[in-house]
Amino acid sequence: MRIYKLLVPALLMIVVFISGCKKPQELPIGEPYSQVEGIQGTFRLSKVEQIDEITLNLDKTLDVSEVFLGGNPMEITFNAENVTINANDTPDYFSNGAATLTWKFDDNQFPTKVIINNGDAEWSLLSPIRTSDNILAFKVSRFYRGKKAITYNFSFERQ
Repeated sequence: MRIYKLLVPALLMIVVFISGCKKPQELPIGEPYSQVEGIQGTFRLSKVEQIDEITLNLDKTLDVSEVFLGGNPMEITFNAENVTINANDTPDYFSNGAATLTWKFDDNQFPTKVIINNGDAEWSLLSPIRTSDNILAFKVSRFYRGKKAITYNFSFERQ
């Protein structure tokens, strides 16, 4: 009699478990997001981190947003072919004073870099940028004697 008290609930649990197992519904993946369309728009600088690439310390990252943001942070506007950089109160590490620059991705389907003008500057993307994304994040590295010395991680919020 005792075995039935244990066996019946166990069998009921197995039946409930098996009946709950269904073949997963196959959903269409859909069209891939266009990152060329995703990057278009205006973005305002919101955060800057400086990474010391030379030091051996474990703590290599420093939030330097206060230095870069000022009262009126930089704004970057991308359209299909051009990027306009309005430095405002931010030190301009990007345009060298040019009002409008041309840009392209290194690969339009799977971009890892934004190439500015005729290849003289590259910004490495830290994350994909789709029309639904509110953050544009990339890094720019500075070199000393052929070695990477400092990297800046820039985060911009879509306006």
